[in-house]
Amino acid sequence: MTIARKLWLGFGILILIFLLTALAVGTSVRSVAGALDEIVTVEEPTAATAYEMEINTVEIGRSILSYLETGDPELREAAQSDRADFEEFKGGTTS
Repeated sequence: MTIARKLWLGFGILILIFLLTALAVGTSVRSVAGALDEIVTVEEPTAATAYEMEINTVEIGRSILSYLETGDPELREAAQSDRADFEEFKGGTTS
């Protein structure tokens, strides 16, 4: 086997290894892109909705305690409004 043939064989193997590595990287990039898409379309809106529901729950509790202390009808209406907001997010409607 001549030196030229050995060089061509070595470069051929090197190019084959490069192509296999590029294929593996491309597959990994697609996998990461799919996971990122799932995070953006599913998990992030769910987390935002849960956070809004938590805020509404705290506001409901605060309004109820204030209403029980003072008897102010406006505080009762505020609690009902917060509950309506909570139910809106519970139903999956975000605005």
